[in-house]
Amino acid sequence: MGPPQAMRPAGVNKKLQRMKYKGVSLEELRTFVWRDWKPETGKGYYITGKLTTACYRDDCLFSGPDPDMPIKGLRKYVGVAAHLFDFDQSRATLKSLEVVDDTLVAEWRLRGILRLPWHPHLPTFSGKTVYHVDTDGLIEQHEEFWNISVAHAFCFTL
Repeated sequence: MGPPQAMRPAGVNKKLQRMKYKGVSLEELRTFVWRDWKPETGKGYYITGKLTTACYRDDCLFSGPDPDMPIKGLRKYVGVAAHLFDFDQSRATLKSLEVVDDTLVAEWRLRGILRLPWHPHLPTFSGKTVYHVDTDGLIEQHEEFWNISVAHAFCFTL
């Protein structure tokens, strides 16, 4: 029988040969994003780069204060995110994830050690991610905001 019609992939993406979840409601999309955060462990996609790619446009724009951003493209973002943080010693804690108008808004707290040879510890900081959704119900922009400056975070990498 399978998943409800709204949860079934709408078609095959020829570029990545992956299915896309088109037409899901914001509440259903919220469920996918919530799972990607893995709130029970703090080892979600901010730490691992593993997210439900079927919920994102392939040309999604990932923007924020991080010096490596903006990143245009889902494949590129996943590749970068998968190698950014030390998995064992980093945590991204989801504080809330709400539907706000036609977006999803996540509030979170991050404690991380970067995967650089000298293993710099970032200061623990909070932030917000706004997930902008297109008319097909796919995330078209992933926009981050931090409660610390880029300069402050960068000082910890030296």
